[in-house]
Amino acid sequence: MSKANLKFKECIWVILCIYIILLNGCKSLSEAPTTGLGVVDEEELKVLKEAERLEARLEALRIEVRIQAETSYKKLSDLQAAKEGVEKDFADTKNELEGKIKSLLGKVTALESKLSDTEARAAETKAQQELYTLKIDNLKQEEE
Repeated sequence: MSKANLKFKECIWVILCIYIILLNGCKSLSEAPTTGLGVVDEEELKVLKEAERLEARLEALRIEVRIQAETSYKKLSDLQAAKEGVEKDFADTKNELEGKIKSLLGKVTALESKLSDTEARAAETKAQQELYTLKIDNLKQEEE
């Protein structure tokens, strides 16, 4: 049986005992057993002791539940603070990475442009070399 069910069962017993006590206390002397005023029979005494015991236990359970609730709220508060910290770190890291990505993309674009320029100059240089080679060949042929 779970703790909640046990606590509920104890509460029912306390209510039942109090109800019995109230009913016995509200009976007129003609309905009550023939005992003198101020005299409590054994059954009533047992019920009173059980009610007192259950009331004390109920109060202890209330205190325990209050302490557990306070502890749970504290843990929840700590977890929420930790979550907020992690979310802030995540956002900061994300922004930092986005900045680095933009920077790297700019560098890549610049390098691609340089590569294109270098390839164009290399092609131009190669063409000039071929032209010079042809001119040299032509000059050699004219000399012969």
